[in-house]
Amino acid sequence: MGKSRRNRGAQSHRKDPIAKTVKPPSDPELAALREKSILPVIKDLKSSDPKSRTAAAAAVSNIVTDEKCRKLLLREQIVHIVLNETLTDANLDSRAAGWDILRVIAEEEEADFCIHLYRLDILSAIGFASQAVLENLAKGSAVSKGEAKVTWAIAESVVALLSALAEAQDEILEAIVGIEGIKNLLFTLVAHADSPSSICLEALSALLTLSEDNRRLAEDVVADENPKPLTTLTKLQATADAKGVLACGVLHNIFTTLEWFDSTPGQKNLSDAALIPTLSSALQGSEPAADLPPKSQWSNPTEVLQLALEILADIGTTLQVSMQGGNKKGGEEWNGIGDDTAMDEDIDDKASGEEDNVGGDDDDSSMDEDDMADMEMVTGADDEVEGEANMDDVPTLRELIQQAIPRLIKLATTAAQSDDALRIQGHALSALNNIAWSISVFDFADDHNAGILKAW
Repeated sequence: MGKSRRNRGAQSHRKDPIAKTVKPPSDPELAALREKSILPVIKDLKSSDPKSRTAAAAAVSNIVTDEKCRKLLLREQIVHIVLNETLTDANLDSRAAGWDILRVIAEEEEADFCIHLYRLDILSAIGFASQAVLENLAKGSAVSKGEAKVTWAIAESVVALLSALAEAQDEILEAIVGIEGIKNLLFTLVAHADSPSSICLEALSALLTLSEDNRRLAEDVVADENPKPLTTLTKLQATADAKGVLACGVLHNIFTTLEWFDSTPGQKNLSDAALIPTLSSALQGSEPAADLPPKSQWSNPTEVLQLALEILADIGTTLQVSMQGGNKKGGEEWNGIGDDTAMDEDIDDKASGEEDNVGGDDDDSSMDEDDMADMEMVTGADDEVEGEANMDDVPTLRELIQQAIPRLIKLATTAAQSDDALRIQGHALSALNNIAWSISVFDFADDHNAGILKAW
């Protein structure tokens, strides 16, 4: 007789491992905090009443910044609740609070949390949120002030979360760049005329992270399709404030990735030379935007100054490649003249004719000392012109020498009176070191580099 079959229906009664009962913490203080502040809001987040859910989401958004509360919320599976319930809530305020909760946790916890979010397919949720934000922004004045405010809040949280995710793992960064809706959101937030400064800066900061050694994003930017990211970035980089410095950083990453150097400039003759005036001006300090909240990283002038120094230091490193391209180009042109066989034969013919006239008047064929001095003056003037031309062949080096280096030296040699000043001094020295190292690749025994040597 065959064995009786196990009741397959019994499997449906298994408990959801995600929804398993969470044991209270052994610490009496944490246990009391859990009972008083955590369990009530968790219960309300799952409530059928929309108002209760919205109020609970706002409450969690406020308390999640506290480390003890955050750890307790994580124990109570707050991420699972937010992803599956809060972010899909019909109420826009609830969704905004949900994104803010994830943003805070991602910024405060280790990178492992961002990797965990990625594995939970958070990018799909961000893609949907990005599309919703873009649709509301496209409506313009048709959206109420209240809805517009919440839309901007969602955008800010989503972009900050994207930055944290991109910094956590290269695989996540590549996945972000592969989603058109997310890239379009970032480009739009940077270009939109009504973007609050804090959100524009968050979007620029995210692009700075995403654009490093990333050809796919670089090509999307230089394609300059609506909302015209390349045009927007080149306009922003003209001002020596936080937006301008961040735009310089994004553009430098793009120039490096696409090899837009002095000898091979890109669209609109763009290369790092165009960025140095702004970065050099930023070394003198800048005032934060009036509408920038104090909690923003970019409200601190020291952060802006440090970023400008880091970009200049990186330009100092890529300067070697840029200058080698320029020297190679000049060397090829000169060698082309020297290899002209017909010209060599013509010179030989002239030399033979001169030998036939050797017996002529010595006074007519030679120069006195005054004539030699005059000739040296003329030759020297020609050298100056040639040297200036060489400097024009390497505009990035020219801009560094004329604008950045004097200010870098000042920052590097000023006595540091604080930890921030000491950190800035170190970054200034690093930038100078990178520039000097790149200059050392020149062969100054070559007359072609005489002008650069003199300028240096």
